[in-house]
Amino acid sequence: MKKVLIIFILLLNTIIYSQTELNEADYSINVYAKIGKKVYARELNNQKLPKGNYTIKIIDGRHKISFWFFILDTGEIDGDIELNIGYKKDGVLLEKYQVKNGIVERIQKFDQKREYLEYESFFKGDTLVTRRYKINDLLYYEDKKVNGKETYEYSCSDYVNLDTIEDCTKIDFIKGVEEKYLDGKLIKRIRTKGLSKNIKKIIENYDSKNEITKIIKNTNGVSKTFFRNGNYNIEKPIKGGVYMEEYNKKGVLIESGKIFDMDGF
Repeated sequence: MKKVLIIFILLLNTIIYSQTELNEADYSINVYAKIGKKVYARELNNQKLPKGNYTIKIIDGRHKISFWFFILDTGEIDGDIELNIGYKKDGVLLEKYQVKNGIVERIQKFDQKREYLEYESFFKGDTLVTRRYKINDLLYYEDKKVNGKETYEYSCSDYVNLDTIEDCTKIDFIKGVEEKYLDGKLIKRIRTKGLSKNIKKIIENYDSKNEITKIIKNTNGVSKTFFRNGNYNIEKPIKGGVYMEEYNKKGVLIESGKIFDMDGF
């Protein structure tokens, strides 16, 4: 009885973990997925394949790679499609596609040397989110789009050091706000929406090393610049350049004069 039980368990494991290997040339297959697109594996006559685990083993250039996936009794691919280096299920994972009823909902790509998540793309409601990471899940890029229109972007300029990021920029295209960070600290904010009717842009500096604290640009071309010591300038566009007035923190005019636009010479 004990031997029968052991044989039954081994047979059950074989059934559960067995993979049916498909030859690409003998089937209609699309597992090179794009986010939101359909993936499938069928007979050439479009008949569905039986429920079960499947693998496709191919040679891509000089590399052996393999896809591993599951097909429901409806004939749709469901769960994870795993793309591995080599022909083993437990090989080095290159990419993973999370699929529901044949539709790709998330794509993940991994660094094959250090084996960390490098890239992912997925839908969050009607928003397509794309993210890029460095080692230790350090996010250095994020992009959000709705119906193909960009609504948000976060990007860091230092891609050299794997485990650090330096200066980064966040842009909310809906709110019209752009923020710049250095070592995680906010140093500048630019606003272009939700302002008074005659204001085109407001630039605010939070870096204590910057003498300028705020710049207000009006729609008529006039700009007002505020300094850390309380003084401020008003610049008015005139023919050939700008006319500048400098005031102290009490609002008393210190000096004024024309500044020529050197690009015109």
